[in-house]
Amino acid sequence: MLEHLNVEDLRRDPWNPAAPLLAVVNANDPDDDAAVLILERLQPYDAVPCKTVRDVVDLTRQLLQVRIGHR
Repeated sequence: MLEHLNVEDLRRDPWNPAAPLLAVVNANDPDDDAAVLILERLQPYDAVPCKTVRDVVDLTRQLLQVRIGHR
């Protein structure tokens, strides 16, 4: 899905929430479907991602939604 959302026409769409995909590296084993997705850096390494308690609560809520959604 991420590869589909990163085609040039969709990448320009401001409603496209997908992270920019730089490359997809497939496993060496042809029977293995695993792949490594290489994304642009989303957050500077030296930036504090959560500045307030509200930010921490929002991040935790999002992480729990993602984790529960993949069961």
